[in-house]
Amino acid sequence: MTEPRAASTESEPYNEHPLYRTAMKRLAEGDEAGAVEKLRRLTRLYPEEKAIEDQIVRIELRATLAPQQQVRQDRSQPTPILRTTMIILLSLTACIVLIAGFALAYDRFVRPLNEVDPAEELEALRQEGRQRLEAGDWASARTTFVTILTQVPGDPEAQAALEQIEQQEALAQLYVDALSAQKQGDWQTALATLNQIEAQSPGYRDVPQRIADLQQVEYLETIWQQAQELVQAGDLQAALGILIQIRTQNPDFRRADVEEQLYQIYVALAQGQLSQANGSLDALRQAIGYLDAALALRPADRALIEERRLARQFVAGFEAAAQGDWDNAVAHWEAVHSTRPDYQGGVLEEELRKAYPLAARQLIATANGAVPRLRRAIAYLEQALVWQPGDQSLVEDRHLASEYIAGAEALSENAWDRAIIHWGPIYALRPDYQGGRLEELLRLACANSSTPDATLCSSQ
Repeated sequence: MTEPRAASTESEPYNEHPLYRTAMKRLAEGDEAGAVEKLRRLTRLYPEEKAIEDQIVRIELRATLAPQQQVRQDRSQPTPILRTTMIILLSLTACIVLIAGFALAYDRFVRPLNEVDPAEELEALRQEGRQRLEAGDWASARTTFVTILTQVPGDPEAQAALEQIEQQEALAQLYVDALSAQKQGDWQTALATLNQIEAQSPGYRDVPQRIADLQQVEYLETIWQQAQELVQAGDLQAALGILIQIRTQNPDFRRADVEEQLYQIYVALAQGQLSQANGSLDALRQAIGYLDAALALRPADRALIEERRLARQFVAGFEAAAQGDWDNAVAHWEAVHSTRPDYQGGVLEEELRKAYPLAARQLIATANGAVPRLRRAIAYLEQALVWQPGDQSLVEDRHLASEYIAGAEALSENAWDRAIIHWGPIYALRPDYQGGRLEELLRLACANSSTPDATLCSSQ
C-alpha cells in the first residue's frame, strides 16, 4: 500500500495529517506496531504535540496487556483447581505488566520534567558565586567555585575567583593585624602593615585614612621626643610650643603624658616669673596666664589657686591705684599683705603706707554722710597713724569722722541733744563737712530738741 504524502505542519493539525489517518487505520486493523511506527514519524513533524506521545504510550500499554492467545477450555470436563491457578497466574502477570508500564511511563514523561539541565545548573552556580564575591562573602564564594571546579576541572573563571578570594582573605588578615597592632599602641607595626595592604590593593577599606592618621602619629612622636630633649636642656618655652602644637593637632596623642608635661612646664614658668618679677606687673600678668593654664589641667590644685589669688590681687591693686581708686587699691593690697607680708619683696608695705591716707580722705570726701564709708575711712586712718603717729592732719580727720558717726548714732536714737553736742563743733569748724549733709542733720536735731544748745544751734 502506498505511503501517504506528508503535509506541512504549518498548514494542518496533526490529527488531519495522512500519517495520523494511516496510524488509526493500522490500529483498527489490529496492527499496533504499525500504528506506533506511523505515530512516531508524526511526532518528528509535530514535536510540540504531547498528545501524539500520549497516544503512543496508550497503544503500547494496550498491546502489552492484551492476551497473546485465546485459551481454549474444555467445558466438558471442568477443572476448578487448574482454572483457579490460571486465574491467579494471569492476575499476577497483569499486575507485573501494569507496574512495568507505569515505570516506563514515569521514566519517559515524569522524570524528564524533574531533571535539571546540567548547563543551567552550572550557570546558576556561576551567578551565585559572582554575587557572593561582590558581597564579600569569601567563605561562601569559595565553596561555590570549588563546586564548579569539581564539575568543570580547570574552569578559568572558578580558578580566577579562588585566587581573588585567597588574595582578599590575605588582605583581610593583614587588616586585622594592623588594627590589633594599632590598638596595642604599636603604631610602627600598624603603619608598616597598612602600607603593605595599600601597595597590594590601593584604596582597600579605610586603609588610606588610617595611614594618614598613623603618619601624623609618626610625626607627632618625632616632635614629642624633641620636646623631651628641650625640657632636659631647660628650654621650657620651646618645649611648651611643641606640646601645644601636639595638643592642637591631635588631643588624644599621648594625652596623659602631654597634659602632665604641660602642667609641669606651666607651673615651672609661673614660678619663674613670680620669683623674678620683683613687683613687675607684666611679669606677674604672665605668671597669672601660666597659672590659669596649669589650673585648666588641674582645677583643684590648692597651692596654684592661692598663688593665682595673690598675684591677681597684687596686680588688681596697682590697676585700681592707677585709676585713682584708692579704696579698692587698699582692699586688694591688704588681702595680699595680710597673707604674705613679704610678697614680691615686701613692696606692698610702702604702697599701703602711701595709700591708707589717700583712701581714707577719698572715702570721707565721697561719703555724703554714709556711715559705713566713714567707718572704713577711720580704719584706714588708724592704719596710717601706725606708720605716721604724729601726723596731726590724720588725727583731725579721724576725729571729725568719729564725731560725725557718733552724732548719727545719737540721731538714730532720737537723742537730739547728744547729736547736737557731736555735730555742733564740727559745723563750727567745717560748715561744708560731708557736702552739706552735716548742716541739714544739725538743723533737724536743733528743731527737735526741747532744750537746744543756743551756742551750737545759733547758726541754725
